[in-house]
Amino acid sequence: MSEPYAYSVPQLARIWGVSERTVYTLVSTGKLGHLRIGNSIRIKQSDRDAYETGVWQGPGEMPR
Repeated sequence: MSEPYAYSVPQLARIWGVSERTVYTLVSTGKLGHLRIGNSIRIKQSDRDAYETGVWQGPGEMPR
């Protein structure tokens, strides 16, 4: 199954293994790019990738 073009908050929370509140907080603080359509929030794959790249820590790396 291919990955969706954009994720809902519940979808992304499940993928990351975090609460929906965590994803909403990242969106509301501007740390995670998103698209708002009415009351719905969608996170593009490119925004997910950008966030993960910015926070990923490999072994021995200092936090950013």
